[in-house]
Amino acid sequence: ILSLADTYNDLKANDAYLRLLEEYKNTLKVTALMRKEYAQSIDAYNEALLRLPFSLVAYGLQFTKLEASISAE
Repeated sequence: ILSLADTYNDLKANDAYLRLLEEYKNTLKVTALMRKEYAQSIDAYNEALLRLPFSLVAYGLQFTKLEASISAE
């Protein structure tokens, strides 16, 4: 998106392009926030596996520790 605007200078002033760029930036922010919340949820789950009485139930149901699998951009 950014390289396209560099090629076409009149595109930088276009309202539709500016809205698209703003939406793109907001999407990146939301994605980063969701990745952080996902990682925190995994950490909370893994910590709960170690605490009584949840650890007894988790052991009985064969719950296992999880790893956050978030691919980098």
